[in-house]
Amino acid sequence: MKLSIIYHIYKNTSHLESSLKNIFDQKQQDFEFILVNDSATPSVLKILKKFNFTKLKHFTYYNFSQNMGHSFSFNRAVKQARGEYVYYCGSNIILKKDFVSTIYSIIKKQQDVDVISFTNRENGSNQVVFSKLDSSLERLVPISIKYAITRKKILVDNNIFLNDEHYFPLIFICRLLMIFKKWVVYENVLAEFHTNRFYAYDLYDIFEQNTLLIRNYQNSVFYKKHRDFLEYAMIIFILLFFLPRVFLSYKERKSRNIALQQAESWLAKNLPKFKDNKTLNNKKGNRVYLSKESIGYIKKFKFSPRYINKFIKSKGFENL
Repeated sequence: MKLSIIYHIYKNTSHLESSLKNIFDQKQQDFEFILVNDSATPSVLKILKKFNFTKLKHFTYYNFSQNMGHSFSFNRAVKQARGEYVYYCGSNIILKKDFVSTIYSIIKKQQDVDVISFTNRENGSNQVVFSKLDSSLERLVPISIKYAITRKKILVDNNIFLNDEHYFPLIFICRLLMIFKKWVVYENVLAEFHTNRFYAYDLYDIFEQNTLLIRNYQNSVFYKKHRDFLEYAMIIFILLFFLPRVFLSYKERKSRNIALQQAESWLAKNLPKFKDNKTLNNKKGNRVYLSKESIGYIKKFKFSPRYINKFIKSKGFENL
């Protein structure tokens, strides 16, 4: 068995039924489905009862009596996963019905691959192979673990896990980028992402994540060599992940203003020249996260609900 799909449930029901249905309808059924019940709400459990999970070829179930969060759930499941590769997702992600079969075909063709990532744009079915982090991979690499399928061995052998208490996906991705030997980017869409309005983690972890990344790695050869890309990733986490969710999570003006001030303060202190970031303004690059509209917003640094709402509706912006 090549793949374990780790599926986290907590309190989001928006697309849960459709998401699970596509798990059951996968063309290739030889995969492990690990369902992590992270103290799910009654409304979530009601939807689960509609599915007979014993019909799945390989099914593993974890039930936590209290909410432990994404990181703990991911780490626990990875350590026990039976698949050679692991993929982490949840109810806001609807996998294409050929998700598993596509991953298996890539694994067969690209032997000993450490990471397989995919894009959020239809672009044929090219498989671009990388043996090191360069400018081409920087333009394609996801900064979300939900766009990447990872070889379990590289995680276990190098102790690459998420912090149990906090959700720091960028640090997780960076550690992979430091040590991988073979990374394949599949230039096509393998999953449909939807806005998740119920977050099982603290939005303010994003600031702590970025601060730790700078503190722990700024003197490393890796950071110095790829500084522009890493700073770009931190900018994206604040402007395109944190800010849209502020407007979704906080309805009161005072709470929003406090969050916006913290975003502006962190950027001013840690990345004062963020508006001049080369990757952010690279017109020749094929970054999937930025449009002319969003670049204009970033340059003006206007925290407007009108702009934020447009980001939320854009492909992939809301999926961390």
